[in-house]
Amino acid sequence: MQLTSHPSTSSNLRTGAALVVAASAAFVLIDATAKLLIHDHGTLQIVWARYVFNLAAFVVVLAAGRTLTSLVATRRIGLHCLRAATMLFSAYIYFVALRHITLAEATALAGLAPFIVTACAGRLLGEQVGARQWVAVALGFAGALFIIKPGFAGFHWAMLLAVLCACTRAGYNMATRALGTTEDAMTTLFYGALIGSIVSSAVVPFDWVMPSLPSLALMVVLGISGMVGHFLIIKAYQHAPSSALAPFSYTDLAWATLYGMALFAELPDIASLIGMALIAAAGVTSVWPARPLRTG
Repeated sequence: MQLTSHPSTSSNLRTGAALVVAASAAFVLIDATAKLLIHDHGTLQIVWARYVFNLAAFVVVLAAGRTLTSLVATRRIGLHCLRAATMLFSAYIYFVALRHITLAEATALAGLAPFIVTACAGRLLGEQVGARQWVAVALGFAGALFIIKPGFAGFHWAMLLAVLCACTRAGYNMATRALGTTEDAMTTLFYGALIGSIVSSAVVPFDWVMPSLPSLALMVVLGISGMVGHFLIIKAYQHAPSSALAPFSYTDLAWATLYGMALFAELPDIASLIGMALIAAAGVTSVWPARPLRTG
């Protein structure tokens, strides 16, 4: 199943934007569910649940009608392994960070990944980076400083883990870009879930706690949320180009704040809210105005 491109009418853009907003809600639900589980389960077990149940949901729903041969066909298994390794490490350190900082703060800091990609794109990907993109990078890192508050009482070392998570996410984003030139989207998603499941299953016995039925239900939600999020993103890009939809992905900051308030009674301070606003503004700056859209 390849991602297809359709003419970007205003109706298509609205549909694509709605799907991206819904995908953001699903992806942040992964993090919120993980944060609910950290009180009773170790980080390795939560990472295991995230991958194993995601793989199960992926095989049952997304890969329906596909033969295994077509799903695993690839000429770039090494790059798939590298992408999966960075995803796995990213998930681990992010869930560790969630033990200590708010959901909104972790989401915002990990959201620096696109700006790190931009900063590295010229040298590593051979892409041209314009002045507007550099302004976006500057805004993004300024936002991170507002959240981290280095040297002030609000600083927590786990914030640095969230920034490191952004760096690793930038790595697998660049690997995903490179794979996108030759690989089927479903194949890329499948290998990420498969390799993550194999590796996490090998180490989870060292961090295993028998889950209760409520915990097991949360683990299932963890996996299904990832599958739903990826499916919605794929459908969104069938309606409008990624450059037009990118600003809507920053609704994840709003979702993280809402989930944090509702589930954990977390309310970001003023400096963190300013930082989140700067990071969201940076994301919009980097792609807006997008290429002209046809209306009609």
